[in-house]
Amino acid sequence: MSRTLILSLLVLSKCLLFTGCTGPDTDGATDGATDGATDGATDGATDGDSAWLDGGSVTETAVTHPNPCAPGSRLGDPTGSTSFATSAGTTIIVRTPAAYDPLVASPLLVMYSGATFTAAMTESDTRLTEPATGSGYIIAYVDHLVPNMDANIKEAAAAVSSVQGAWCINPKRIYLSGHSDGASMTHLVVLEGLVTAAAIAPSASGLRVDAEMVCVPHPLPLLELHSKDDAMFPVTDGYGAEVAQWFATCAGCGAPSAPDESGCIVYSACAVGSPVTYCEGTGEHGSWPFERSQQILNFFARF
Repeated sequence: MSRTLILSLLVLSKCLLFTGCTGPDTDGATDGATDGATDGATDGATDGDSAWLDGGSVTETAVTHPNPCAPGSRLGDPTGSTSFATSAGTTIIVRTPAAYDPLVASPLLVMYSGATFTAAMTESDTRLTEPATGSGYIIAYVDHLVPNMDANIKEAAAAVSSVQGAWCINPKRIYLSGHSDGASMTHLVVLEGLVTAAAIAPSASGLRVDAEMVCVPHPLPLLELHSKDDAMFPVTDGYGAEVAQWFATCAGCGAPSAPDESGCIVYSACAVGSPVTYCEGTGEHGSWPFERSQQILNFFARF
């Protein structure tokens, strides 16, 4: 498959996420293939958008799937694991909600790590474990995988299926997020059709729109996060906002709203199940947007 890979991510292999790296020295793009998405989602331009755009809590938590897993079919530690790994050896930290039941399917949130970050570092940096498990999610943090090779993209997808094989997961409620390289990987596994995600929320992604990119054939709710201060992947160079616009075009959306006080715009009249929101904040490239953490969970809770 021909692809001009995005990711100025080769840059990220050469410099630490929190050093003073400047703008990327390579251009990036990706190709897309196919993807599955979610059932029964609603359009992003609804009256209820303001309830989750403000980052406040929502009353509905992540509910479990009514269909149970067969007894003895999911042998992952009910309390989670800090030593779980794919068959290829990629480390995954898995945290489960207090009420986790191996016979009842739970929603899964997968967090892909940025450059040089281990799963443990990503857990510590994002601080998502408590709010995610408190809302009923199983959350899995995946060691960094450089998103510049097909093998690594497939391994990132394998991390999802590995967790599914060990814990009882609702296949219709798999959500993906990550920062920097992790955000790029979030984009890639769905554009390559390797993970069927209910919704994604990439932050500071190294994806840029390329002529070879192909729209996913099914609805995919997107919450795209980027910083106007990002020097690694500057908005002025096509990162962030233009990617959200591309997804909005794929979803047949209309014009976006004016930015709200938090810097978010919501595209109007998107195809059912394909809401697109773009939020632009401040802060350096390496900084996880803590102010968006609850907003991400609220967005996922809708699908």
